[in-house]
Amino acid sequence: MSNLLRTAPPWLRSAAQGLAFWIGHHRTIYSKHEMSEGALAAELGNLIHSHLPDKLYLRYEYAYSSLIPKKAFDDDITPQARVDLAISEYYRDDAGMRRSKIQYIVELKRASASNTRINRDLRRLAGVIENTKGVRAFLCVASEESRPPQFTNEGGYALKSEFKIEGTESVFVVTNVMKAAFLFKDRERAHYVCLIEVVPPDEPEPYED
Repeated sequence: MSNLLRTAPPWLRSAAQGLAFWIGHHRTIYSKHEMSEGALAAELGNLIHSHLPDKLYLRYEYAYSSLIPKKAFDDDITPQARVDLAISEYYRDDAGMRRSKIQYIVELKRASASNTRINRDLRRLAGVIENTKGVRAFLCVASEESRPPQFTNEGGYALKSEFKIEGTESVFVVTNVMKAAFLFKDRERAHYVCLIEVVPPDEPEPYED
């Protein structure tokens, strides 16, 4: 089965749709001011938190050094680098002790960010999934009043292809595209939130949530 059939988990899809609506709400109040990535990431975190099932919990600004071995550090992943959002799952070990393990990581970028910055986050996410097992990695790209052509087609839908991440063995796929629009037909001026999953080379089968 193709990676193109992947979809983000329900709680992340709901949060992404909520973020698109929240961007629209913000624009009605502050029409001349774009939101910072920090504000967008904080609101995405709030929305994720409200939709997470009980077994999962959210962490902000989680250190990449807690996810991968030092040998995987490079110019993109330094000891100081942190992922915007990390989602852990509770479990019981063999002794019955409560433990947790990171299951998902999410970086957020504005669509207007430079390709250099977007590609750096994609390489960072690839660095994690190529050096760990069982972690899903997403880049969330938010756009105010413009369609992000690097991730969507002219109809406003996800580009259906696998894209190689330069400098890694991984690819990315656009799993979901959420929109909030003034007019249904005006896809170019809608607010977009795109969910992009980074997929390791040895994992061709999509997850099912």
